[in-house]
Amino acid sequence: MSFPEAEKRVSQIARRFYSPIFSLNFSQKIKGDPVIRRMLLLFFILTALDVQAAWARQPSDNNQKKSEKKTQTNLFQETLELPFKTTEGIVTSVFNLGSIVITPTRTAENVNSVGSSISVFTEEELEARGIQTVKDALRKDYSVDVSQTGTFGGNTSIFLRGANAGHTRVMVDGVRVFDPMAPNGAFDLTHFNMDNVRQIEVVKGPHSSLYGSDAMGGLVNIISRRGHGKPSVSAYGEMGSFQTYRGGVDCSGQTGRLGFALGSSYVNTDGISSARRDLGNYEKDPYENQSYSARLDYDLSEKIGVSYIGRYSYADYELDDAFAPLDDDNRKAWTRQILSSVVIDYNLTENLGQKLQWSQTGNYRRDFDENDPAHSLDYLRDWYYGETHQVDWTASYRLFEVNTLVAGVNYLKEKGSSYYYSSDSFGVSEAVFPKRYADTTGYFGEYRLNINDRLASTLSTRIENHSEFNANNTYRADAVYRINNVDTKLRAGYGTGFKAPTLYQLYAPADLYFLGGNTQLKPEESETYEFGVEQPFFSEELSFGVSYFHNDFKNLIDAVYNPSTFITDKYKNVSRSESYGYELPFRYTPSKTLQVTGNFAWLETEDLDTHEELLRRAKHKFNAGFYFTPFEKTSLGADCSYVGHRVDSGGRLLKSYFKTDLKLSYDVNPNYNVYLKVENLFDKKYEVLADYGTPGFSAYTGVKVRF
Repeated sequence: MSFPEAEKRVSQIARRFYSPIFSLNFSQKIKGDPVIRRMLLLFFILTALDVQAAWARQPSDNNQKKSEKKTQTNLFQETLELPFKTTEGIVTSVFNLGSIVITPTRTAENVNSVGSSISVFTEEELEARGIQTVKDALRKDYSVDVSQTGTFGGNTSIFLRGANAGHTRVMVDGVRVFDPMAPNGAFDLTHFNMDNVRQIEVVKGPHSSLYGSDAMGGLVNIISRRGHGKPSVSAYGEMGSFQTYRGGVDCSGQTGRLGFALGSSYVNTDGISSARRDLGNYEKDPYENQSYSARLDYDLSEKIGVSYIGRYSYADYELDDAFAPLDDDNRKAWTRQILSSVVIDYNLTENLGQKLQWSQTGNYRRDFDENDPAHSLDYLRDWYYGETHQVDWTASYRLFEVNTLVAGVNYLKEKGSSYYYSSDSFGVSEAVFPKRYADTTGYFGEYRLNINDRLASTLSTRIENHSEFNANNTYRADAVYRINNVDTKLRAGYGTGFKAPTLYQLYAPADLYFLGGNTQLKPEESETYEFGVEQPFFSEELSFGVSYFHNDFKNLIDAVYNPSTFITDKYKNVSRSESYGYELPFRYTPSKTLQVTGNFAWLETEDLDTHEELLRRAKHKFNAGFYFTPFEKTSLGADCSYVGHRVDSGGRLLKSYFKTDLKLSYDVNPNYNVYLKVENLFDKKYEVLADYGTPGFSAYTGVKVRF
């Protein structure tokens, strides 16, 4: 076929496939938005060029052509089962160490062809490191700062690449989890154990164009284990410092068309004082947690599969007074978190499929504080109930073998209510938050070009409508190129993000000291660009990467406190900030018995109105992990973490610290394992938050049995 004939054919195909796109009339906003129009134009140009290139390629071997087409089809079929097929064959590195399946593009892609910066933590890796909670796994990521008000039951916040605590979207098997009644809407990861978790993916950079609100700093996707193979049962028990006891049972496998993975666990500890002990706080704050998880996958036919995912956790714990903080024997709380999701996965043809998912989440928490001789004026009763109902539909179409089109609609209904009553030396305070609702509908589209995992690019855009404000548009574009001979990976990306105001920020009731919520709030917004390079050496024994990123945040929402009047203003869009820095992950595997992983991050943050550093973000972070198997049945893991200085509330400067953890494991036989864990080996004194306690040297011993 001559070039003019090919060009004519491209024009005919373009009119047939893309003229409906340009004639879409979702709203006047789409028609008038130059960004979307330019992205659609770029979409057309890229596809047209690819079609011309495809016509020029004439494989000499028809069987080879059929084999390549079959490979592309199988990869496409994996797309519609995300996040349900992202758990097989995952490596633990962010470098080019093999093909893995990931979710930043909502399509199944080789890690080499993804323009986003990604960290993947697998079940095997985290078990080898002795990590038992999601929050502790995230501490090992170079882009994440984790802060907690004390240990065990204290509230946990995560800051990804310097973004605020509510700027990271947390998902469980693709379902957005958050607390509608938290002021910033962030999900509290304190009580989320590693039960039935196959892997954790941390995707950096704004992804609101695909996932909507909250995904300004990035994504955390917690993926459940999928049952397969012969049914088996495993159980573990552990005991150690602070009178801590842990235990759990897992059952997974496959019988006929049904795959199942069930898990339960229990944690009980006397704990330590939430308030720092060296400030005269000696009362311990115990913690108890019960967690249950289930995942069922049933294949109705070769084309249709149905899945159910459920999680439930209940935590009962004690706290200390937030001011100072100080010991309070009677300050108690409980938290209950629920997730339930049903998924229908339908592959219509080899190149076209869709997924429909219904989900419900619940966050319920209460606080209690009775009068006692040491706190004769303190009395507290409050409760916060938040729920969400979500429906997600996604369709994927593989076009011309190297192109993928993804489109979808997401619907979210959130509701919440709360009650607060306290009596102290300042007087009586009562606040009633009646049940409030908010609805969000988002429409997204993505174009993905991938040529032999060497050159790949992604364009995505989203329009989101909220019940309290007009449509919000976001977009992202990234590209990656791998140099053939040296396998150098070059990548770059640019995108925008947003976060909708929370129910609390919109509708919080006013009282004597707080002027309440504000229904006139605008969404918070961000703009980010990044680029990086990754390079393997010595047949991939050594891998090294470096990335640079820059975030700009505007319209940030805050309620400003006036110390002269003791009154906090209502929520407003009042501030701007920026964060930028470098990330350097590496991995070294000199032999089959030794593996070294590590990462370093340098971060600069600034409140552009006050010109001060943002709170609780470390300027420097370093992690190193050493995994050594000197004998066939024995393994030793060591984790070393350095966290640089951070600024906390009131201008307090938290000192840097270095912490080391160890785990020694021995397989008595293939079904029986014993282990010893040591945390804070050198008994380092440090603070994560000002005046809150952290545990010193602690040791735990346990046994794991498989049937």
